[in-house]
Amino acid sequence: MSRLPTPGGDSGTWGTILNDYLSVEHNADGTLKKAGDISTALSTANTAKTTADSATTTANTASASAQTALKKTITAVFDGGGTPLTAGAIARIHVPNAYAIQAATMIADTVGSASVDIWMATYPTVPTIANSIVASDKPTLTNAQTMQDTALTGWTTSILAGSIIFFHLDSASTITQLTISLKMLGS
Repeated sequence: MSRLPTPGGDSGTWGTILNDYLSVEHNADGTLKKAGDISTALSTANTAKTTADSATTTANTASASAQTALKKTITAVFDGGGTPLTAGAIARIHVPNAYAIQAATMIADTVGSASVDIWMATYPTVPTIANSIVASDKPTLTNAQTMQDTALTGWTTSILAGSIIFFHLDSASTITQLTISLKMLGS
């Protein structure tokens, strides 16, 4: 059975082993073999993919006729570079199109606690704490590594086109990296 050469091994024979490996799908001049070769497998795979893509397009078209919406996720990452995160850090994102927030998800590198406030203003205004969109229901990890909120109680879920969003790390404990994502739906 043909195999690739072993790094640090096959001393003095690696060229022969590599040529043997390549000869399974290639002629001596480097061209692909014609029958039962990789190009046939690739062609079959591409045909299957095209068929699957066509089925997906049909399903998506049917779905799109029921709901013509654009799904998007925006993500902010707080990274302490190996040291615990400290409150007050801000991640900034510009959102050029209008969306409705559907869910907020947080994932930390380890079990810990964190709370993030989300501020929003329309460009060119820079948001502040006065522009919080989460009311008292801030995305919060409490002695956990993940959380997801789909209720979004009290949130302003409409994001206007051209909005600037700030993710403000209100508190953190033991976590050195935190990701917060907003799943959104737009038209």
